Amino acid sequence: MRYAEYKANGGVAIERRPERRAVDLIREAARTDRYWVLSPEPAGTWTLRQLDGATGLLGDPAHESDVFGPDSDKALAWAGDLVEVTGWVSMSRPYPRAFVDEVYDLVRDLALTPRPGRTVIVRVEPGPDGIKLLVVRECWPATGLESDPLYSCECGGFKDEADMLRQVSGWFGLTEDGWTTVAPHMEYRHN
Repeated sequence: MRYAEYKANGGVAIERRPERRAVDLIREAARTDRYWVLSPEPAGTWTLRQLDGATGLLGDPAHESDVFGPDSDKALAWAGDLVEVTGWVSMSRPYPRAFVDEVYDLVRDLALTPRPGRTVIVRVEPGPDGIKLLVVRECWPATGLESDPLYSCECGGFKDEADMLRQVSGWFGLTEDGWTTVAPHMEYRHN
């Protein structure tokens, strides 16, 4: 841990809260599986909540801003003064317009093997201009919530469904025989 200093208007160095190295923040996030989320609220305020990586659910607000309305830049600056987050990533699912600690994406990408309470789903979805896309997401069966895509690509590059699932298994370190068909030619879930 180190102490950060900044100069006030008078040029005098003022100590702030201790800052931890990025690796310490990553290690803590991976151990606790909890991540800060900055979420817009209906009243025009923004809240900081913890995302539970095991369920995909948000906890109660730890902090609530003044009314910033839709000004995400102002909200991000406000949040940066309150929590140790090195950067934010926008979310589209399951919390549209929210921002999550960038460590969430890093931990999720590093842990491409199945984790307790989660499963991997593969779905064929319509893309722009009618292109079929293969989309891989993490799913929390206990809550039915799904993550933003872990990966997506055009569907046309596979010989057949077996080849598609075999390749996805290899990319994510999954067993090839662990797939269940949810909807033929459309959705598969890894057990």
